[in-house]
Amino acid sequence: AASRDRGGIFDALGARRTYATTGVRVWLDFTVAGSPMGSSIAVRSAGPISAVVDLMAGMTITRLEVWGAQAGNPFVPYRLLLSATPAAETWTGALALQNPVPVGAVLPREWLYYVRAFLETPGAEDGEPDDAVWSSPVWVTWSR
Repeated sequence: AASRDRGGIFDALGARRTYATTGVRVWLDFTVAGSPMGSSIAVRSAGPISAVVDLMAGMTITRLEVWGAQAGNPFVPYRLLLSATPAAETWTGALALQNPVPVGAVLPREWLYYVRAFLETPGAEDGEPDDAVWSSPVWVTWSR
Protein backbone atom coordinates (compact mmCIF):
# COMPACT_ATOMS: atom_id res chain seq x y z
CA ALA A 1 0.00 0.00 0.00
CA ALA A 2 1.19 3.51 -0.74
CA SER A 3 -0.04 4.54 2.72
CA ARG A 4 -1.39 2.87 5.85
CA ASP A 5 -4.65 4.77 5.89
CA ARG A 6 -7.99 3.31 4.77
CA GLY A 7 -7.71 4.71 1.23
CA GLY A 8 -4.19 3.36 0.68
CA ILE A 9 -5.12 -0.10 1.91
CA PHE A 10 -8.28 -0.29 -0.21
CA ASP A 11 -6.33 0.92 -3.27
CA ALA A 12 -3.78 -1.88 -2.75
CA LEU A 13 -6.53 -4.49 -2.34
CA GLY A 14 -8.25 -3.27 -5.50
CA ALA A 15 -4.97 -3.52 -7.42
CA ARG A 16 -4.48 -7.10 -6.10
CA ARG A 17 -1.16 -6.20 -4.48
CA THR A 18 -1.93 -8.78 -1.82
CA TYR A 19 -0.94 -12.23 -0.64
CA ALA A 20 -2.60 -14.92 1.45
CA THR A 21 -1.35 -16.92 4.41
CA THR A 22 -2.69 -19.71 6.56
CA GLY A 23 -2.63 -17.32 9.49
CA VAL A 24 1.04 -16.56 9.99
CA ARG A 25 2.31 -13.00 9.81
CA VAL A 26 4.90 -12.66 7.10
CA TRP A 27 6.05 -10.04 4.61
CA LEU A 28 6.16 -11.08 0.95
CA ASP A 29 7.16 -8.99 -2.05
CA PHE A 30 7.00 -10.50 -5.55
CA THR A 31 7.71 -8.50 -8.68
CA VAL A 32 8.07 -9.37 -12.36
CA ALA A 33 9.97 -6.92 -14.54
CA GLY A 34 9.61 -4.44 -11.66
CA SER A 35 5.79 -4.78 -11.56
CA PRO A 36 4.21 -5.80 -8.22
CA MET A 37 1.85 -8.66 -7.42
CA GLY A 38 -1.52 -8.25 -9.10
CA SER A 39 -0.10 -6.41 -12.09
CA SER A 40 -0.82 -7.12 -15.73
CA ILE A 41 2.08 -6.29 -18.00
CA ALA A 42 2.92 -6.69 -21.68
CA VAL A 43 6.39 -7.82 -22.67
CA ARG A 44 7.71 -7.78 -26.21
CA SER A 45 11.14 -9.29 -25.85
CA ALA A 46 13.24 -12.14 -27.12
CA GLY A 47 15.28 -12.09 -23.93
CA PRO A 48 14.32 -12.96 -20.35
CA ILE A 49 12.76 -10.70 -17.74
CA SER A 50 13.49 -10.83 -14.03
CA ALA A 51 11.21 -12.06 -11.26
CA VAL A 52 12.24 -11.13 -7.71
CA VAL A 53 11.01 -12.67 -4.46
CA ASP A 54 11.61 -11.23 -1.00
CA LEU A 55 10.13 -13.13 1.96
CA MET A 56 10.56 -12.34 5.67
CA ALA A 57 8.76 -14.94 7.76
CA GLY A 58 9.99 -14.87 11.36
CA MET A 59 9.98 -18.67 11.23
CA THR A 60 11.93 -21.17 9.15
CA ILE A 61 11.09 -21.17 5.45
CA THR A 62 11.21 -24.85 4.50
CA ARG A 63 10.37 -24.48 0.81
CA LEU A 64 9.84 -21.61 -1.60
CA GLU A 65 8.50 -22.07 -5.13
CA VAL A 66 7.79 -19.89 -8.16
CA TRP A 67 5.18 -21.28 -10.55
CA GLY A 68 4.08 -20.28 -14.03
CA ALA A 69 1.16 -21.28 -16.25
CA GLN A 70 -0.31 -20.28 -19.55
CA ALA A 71 -3.54 -18.47 -18.70
CA GLY A 72 -6.73 -19.91 -20.14
CA ASN A 73 -5.18 -23.12 -21.47
CA PRO A 74 -6.06 -26.12 -19.28
CA PHE A 75 -3.97 -28.42 -21.50
CA VAL A 76 -0.68 -26.75 -20.56
CA PRO A 77 0.37 -27.82 -17.05
CA TYR A 78 1.66 -25.45 -14.40
CA ARG A 79 5.46 -25.29 -14.44
CA LEU A 80 7.66 -25.21 -11.37
CA LEU A 81 10.21 -22.53 -12.32
CA LEU A 82 12.12 -22.28 -9.05
CA SER A 83 12.31 -24.44 -5.94
CA ALA A 84 14.46 -23.42 -2.99
CA THR A 85 14.89 -24.82 0.51
CA PRO A 86 16.16 -21.79 2.44
CA ALA A 87 16.08 -23.25 5.99
CA ALA A 88 16.16 -19.62 7.16
CA GLU A 89 13.66 -16.98 8.30
CA THR A 90 14.29 -14.73 5.28
CA TRP A 91 14.90 -15.36 1.60
CA THR A 92 15.60 -13.07 -1.32
CA GLY A 93 16.19 -14.32 -4.83
CA ALA A 94 15.63 -13.69 -8.49
CA LEU A 95 15.06 -15.80 -11.56
CA ALA A 96 14.97 -15.15 -15.27
CA LEU A 97 11.62 -15.76 -16.94
CA GLN A 98 12.04 -16.83 -20.55
CA ASN A 99 9.63 -15.73 -23.27
CA PRO A 100 7.43 -18.83 -23.87
CA VAL A 101 6.12 -17.61 -27.25
CA PRO A 102 7.72 -19.63 -30.05
CA VAL A 103 9.85 -17.72 -32.55
CA GLY A 104 7.66 -16.78 -35.51
CA ALA A 105 4.40 -16.92 -33.54
CA VAL A 106 2.06 -14.06 -34.39
CA LEU A 107 -0.36 -14.12 -31.46
CA PRO A 108 0.68 -13.06 -27.94
CA ARG A 109 0.25 -15.48 -25.03
CA GLU A 110 -0.73 -14.62 -21.50
CA TRP A 111 1.03 -16.33 -18.61
CA LEU A 112 0.64 -16.00 -14.86
CA TYR A 113 3.43 -16.29 -12.30
CA TYR A 114 3.10 -16.64 -8.54
CA VAL A 115 5.02 -17.59 -5.40
CA ARG A 116 4.14 -20.10 -2.75
CA ALA A 117 6.17 -20.84 0.35
CA PHE A 118 5.93 -23.25 3.26
CA LEU A 119 7.03 -22.41 6.79
CA GLU A 120 7.96 -24.68 9.66
CA THR A 121 5.18 -24.40 12.20
CA PRO A 122 6.60 -24.13 15.75
CA GLY A 123 5.27 -26.92 17.95
CA ALA A 124 3.71 -28.87 15.07
CA GLU A 125 4.05 -32.63 15.06
CA ASP A 126 5.54 -34.48 12.10
CA GLY A 127 2.89 -35.02 9.46
CA GLU A 128 0.97 -31.83 10.32
CA PRO A 129 0.78 -29.36 7.45
CA ASP A 130 3.18 -26.45 7.43
CA ASP A 131 1.96 -22.87 7.39
CA ALA A 132 1.86 -21.46 3.88
CA VAL A 133 2.03 -18.20 1.95
CA TRP A 134 0.79 -17.52 -1.62
CA SER A 135 1.31 -14.39 -3.68
CA SER A 136 -1.19 -12.84 -6.03
CA PRO A 137 -0.11 -13.61 -9.58
CA VAL A 138 1.58 -11.27 -11.99
CA TRP A 139 -0.01 -11.59 -15.44
CA VAL A 140 2.40 -11.27 -18.37
CA THR A 141 1.26 -11.02 -21.98
CA TRP A 142 4.27 -12.16 -23.98
CA SER A 143 4.86 -11.42 -27.66
CA ARG A 144 7.83 -11.41 -29.98
